[in-house]
Amino acid sequence: MNHSIYSSNLFRPQETRQNFPYLLVAKIYQFLSDLEKDYPNFREWYFEKVIPEISLCKRNIFIKYCNSEIGGVAIVKNSNDEKKICTVKVASDYKNRGIGVKLFQKSFEWLDCKTPLATVSEQRLPEFQRLFEHFNFKLTQIKSDYYKLGCKEYVFNGSILESL
Repeated sequence: MNHSIYSSNLFRPQETRQNFPYLLVAKIYQFLSDLEKDYPNFREWYFEKVIPEISLCKRNIFIKYCNSEIGGVAIVKNSNDEKKICTVKVASDYKNRGIGVKLFQKSFEWLDCKTPLATVSEQRLPEFQRLFEHFNFKLTQIKSDYYKLGCKEYVFNGSILESL
């Protein structure tokens, strides 16, 4: 399987986000939209934080295409106070083929960090357990009701604020 990973930097001019391909933005959101179940403000975060911050080089989106469709996506944040893998998703048809590993590696490269902050909901923790073990991520915090009432958020390689 070809493991080429494309960066959002390839799809936008450096000077402005006005010409950012909104069809691609919508396709990525559609691919990730089921995350709204675990993260109720996901849509708002994606369109109001992630997309604008791409043009500021504070965030990046890595996309793995498989058979002309999105097979995997990673969203990362690189600010003065935080290096974080925010979101990773691999399509069901392409799991266990190394795509998650490649997305993590590309994220490490862009962040210039091998142990970035990462959080995952208790519902999705089993999906990430092998990746976290593979890259020696350390569980450092467990937050209750952080993103969603009644749910725990597992924090690796750092800590998050008490509340949003």
